[in-house]
Amino acid sequence: MGDYKQLEVWQLAHHLACRIHGATQAMPTGFAELRDQLRRASLSIPTNLAEGSGRWKDADFARYVNIAIGSAAEVESLLLFAGEAEAIGAPLGQELLGDAIRVRQMLARLRAALQKRK
Repeated sequence: MGDYKQLEVWQLAHHLACRIHGATQAMPTGFAELRDQLRRASLSIPTNLAEGSGRWKDADFARYVNIAIGSAAEVESLLLFAGEAEAIGAPLGQELLGDAIRVRQMLARLRAALQKRK
């Protein structure tokens, strides 16, 4: 597949994971499990893209893209909960949620493109 760092979706997913890591540092006590799960799920997105891009076949890469899509949906759900539980402030939470949705949509387009190449 080539250099995963050149993929726009990887760049946005990496940036999202970094921002979520920073945002969760300020979470109130009592949200340790949410903080840890949000960090793991967000980091799973660019990590799966990186691992999948190193595979020889598009079908293998598509499998990792599917995992990344699942992680992106998980991040969305966790961010919605974090917002309602007031674990992350509204403006930042909404911005992160918008980025997570954008990443998931980009991943869906990447998956579709990989399926067409079969």
